Amino acid sequence: MASLGEIAGTTPPIPCAVSAGPYWPIRDTQPPAQQSCVCGSDPIKYSTFGDPTACFAANDMTNLEQLFGLVAVTDAMREFYTRCSDYDNNGAFQANDLTNMKRYYANLLGIAPHFG
Repeated sequence: MASLGEIAGTTPPIPCAVSAGPYWPIRDTQPPAQQSCVCGSDPIKYSTFGDPTACFAANDMTNLEQLFGLVAVTDAMREFYTRCSDYDNNGAFQANDLTNMKRYYANLLGIAPHFG
């Protein structure tokens, strides 16, 4: 029986060791150096990763959950979310920051005072 590589005439790719899943793939988008944490189109909202003019959305909450759960994310994502989601500005992204970002997403909090 022929292998997949023989049928296609190519060598099959080596599978990736880490997969984010079919519903929220790891984005390799590199945001601009020190992308603003504040949305460019609405200064009272957070920006989304990789697009300084788009505002924080459901995909950002998923990314924060992945970051907190130690799921593989790109270095650029880690840097952006660690810096922008440190709600209490103590220099680390911790459980209380995740809780505050969930409250922000539910419209129970505004952006952190150090960004406003």
